[in-house]
Amino acid sequence: LSQVRGTNFSGGGVLLAAKKKEAAMSIAVRRVWPVLAMVQLMYCVWHILAKRALLQGTQPLIIAFYREMCACSCMYFLAWKVDGQSVWTGFRTSDMRFYILMGLLSFGNIVGFLIALNYITAFNSALLHPTIPVLSAVFSIMMRIEPMSLPKSFGIGLCTLGAVVAVAWGVQDDAGGEAGASSYLLLGNIILVLQCCCMAGLLVLQKPLLSRGVPPTTLTARYYTVAATLTFTVTLLLFPPNEPGAGYAEVFYSADALAAVLFGGVFSVTFVYCALAWATKHSTPTTAALSMTLQPPLNAILSVIFMGRRSFSAGEILGGLLLISGLLTTVRAQEREQAASSNAAPHLDVETTSSPLSPWSRDEDTPEEATGDEEGYAQLAQGGGRQAHWTGLVWGTSSGGKSHAEGHCFDSSPPRYARKNFEVIQTLQTLSPGEQEAMD
Repeated sequence: LSQVRGTNFSGGGVLLAAKKKEAAMSIAVRRVWPVLAMVQLMYCVWHILAKRALLQGTQPLIIAFYREMCACSCMYFLAWKVDGQSVWTGFRTSDMRFYILMGLLSFGNIVGFLIALNYITAFNSALLHPTIPVLSAVFSIMMRIEPMSLPKSFGIGLCTLGAVVAVAWGVQDDAGGEAGASSYLLLGNIILVLQCCCMAGLLVLQKPLLSRGVPPTTLTARYYTVAATLTFTVTLLLFPPNEPGAGYAEVFYSADALAAVLFGGVFSVTFVYCALAWATKHSTPTTAALSMTLQPPLNAILSVIFMGRRSFSAGEILGGLLLISGLLTTVRAQEREQAASSNAAPHLDVETTSSPLSPWSRDEDTPEEATGDEEGYAQLAQGGGRQAHWTGLVWGTSSGGKSHAEGHCFDSSPPRYARKNFEVIQTLQTLSPGEQEAMD
C-alpha cells in the first residue's frame, strides 16, 4: 500500500495488506464467541439485578427512568468518541418517521421488559428472549425482506410451541427468592412476548438505515433519545416528583436498585451494543443470533446462586429446549439462504487474479460497464475527510478533486480504468483507523 502514492502502482501492496488484514481477522474471529458469551452474561446479570430491585418495591418505570438517563449519556459520548462526530450530524429529516417508530419500539422493549419482570422470574424472561431472532425473521417475511421456506416454518413452529409450554407449565409456586412471581404468570408472559416483538421489530427497522451507512452507535443514540424522552415523560406523568413516595430518591438508598440502574445503563446497553456490533462485524448476524441460546443456562446458574432457586419445572426445561431448537432451525435456514445468494452473486478471486486491483490494468471494459463511471467516481473524489484523501491518492488528485498534471489523474484516465480504481478505493476504506494512520 506504500506504493499508492507512486506513479507505477501495482496490486501487490494491496494484496500484501489484505493478507495481513486477513491474519488479524482470524485472531478476531477466535475472540467472537468469548465476546458474545460475555454479552449474554451481561444480559443475565441485568435480569437478576433488575429482579432483585423490583422485589424490594422499586417501581419499574423509576428504574427505567434512571437507566435511560445513564444509558443515553453513555451512548452520546460513545457515538462522539467512536464515530468522531455529533450524533445528529448528517441527520435527514426524511428519516424522522423511522427514528420515531424505532424509539417507540425501544420504549416498549425497555419498559415492557421491566413491567413483565415484575410478574415473572428472571429465568422465565431468559427462556423467551431467544425468540427475538425468530420474530425478526417473521417480520422480515411479512415485509417481504426475505422469503419463507419450510425449515423456517418448522423453526417458527417449534419456538411457538416452546413459548406455549414455558407459559402453560412454567413457573410453579416455589420460585425460590422470586416467590409470588407465578400469581400473574400469564399477564407477565404476554407482556414479555410483546416486549420481544418490539425488539424484533426494532432489529428489522434498523436494516435500511444501516445499509445506507449510518454508524450503528450513532443510529442507536438517535432512536434511544426518542425512547428516553418517552420514558421520562411517562414516568413524570405517572409518578410526579413532588408527590410523597414517588420513589425517585429511594433508588439511591437501595444497593440493588442503584446497581440495576448503573449496570443496566453502562453494561447492558453501552457495552452490549458495542460488543454486538464488533462481533457482527467479525462474524455474521447468524453467529450473534445463535449466542442467545446461552441465555437460559447462564440465567439458570445465576438464579440458583443469587435468587435462591432450588429447582426448575419440567415445563421450563422442555419449553427452553423447544425454543432453542426453533431458534437453531430458523437461523440455520437463514444461513443457507444467504450462502446460496452469495454463491449466485459474481465474485472476484483476488488470490488467483493477476494484479486485479491495479488501476492501470489494460483489460478493456464493455461499454455497459464503463457507462456512468466518471460521474460516480468524480463524486467520490470530491468527498471530504479521509475518504477523499485516499480517493485523491488513487486517482492522482488532491483531496478536493483538483487533478495533478501527472498523466494518470482522473481527468486523463479512460473510463475503462474506473472500475479498477473503485476496487482500490473499496480496499482502502476497509482498513481500520490504526491501519490508515500507519499508512499516512
